[in-house]
Amino acid sequence: MHQGQTLDELIRQCWEDLLVIAERERQRHPGASDDAASLLGEAMTRVLGQRCTIASASQLKGLTSILLKRAAIDRLRRRRVEREARSLIGATVLQNLRDGSPDDAHSRRATALAEAMEALASYDERKATALTLSAGFGMDREAIAQALETSKATVDRDLAFAKTWVAAKLKAEIDR
Repeated sequence: MHQGQTLDELIRQCWEDLLVIAERERQRHPGASDDAASLLGEAMTRVLGQRCTIASASQLKGLTSILLKRAAIDRLRRRRVEREARSLIGATVLQNLRDGSPDDAHSRRATALAEAMEALASYDERKATALTLSAGFGMDREAIAQALETSKATVDRDLAFAKTWVAAKLKAEIDR
């Protein structure tokens, strides 16, 4: 780094330029992010995780540009997986509702489950997607972690929360 410049100093020096690069990347990948700052934040987390020496502002901008593109594509991929999972579980629930009569206990449970999953998705989409992939499609934790681009430990926490959330919503429905 230039005459003792730390990475922190380089980031501060280049921040406005990095935001411009992030905005350009956000526009190239519609739907990846609502704002350039959040996309840049994700890319900067990746920059800090790199095992390389960044010696200049141009190197920082170049590396950040590459990681911004990866972050945008990863976000789009993650959203596509979440949409597909919600679509598949929604189709399954709708089919279950069509197969039973409105008075059928199975249909009532399916409706309550669908409502609980919708409430969970509104609260936290990743947790809902993790539960859908696990319970709905039988995926293991490692596959879910890969699909959601997170760690197995995060998947474990998400699944524990999601199961508790859905169970509480279903219990509240039964108690009504």
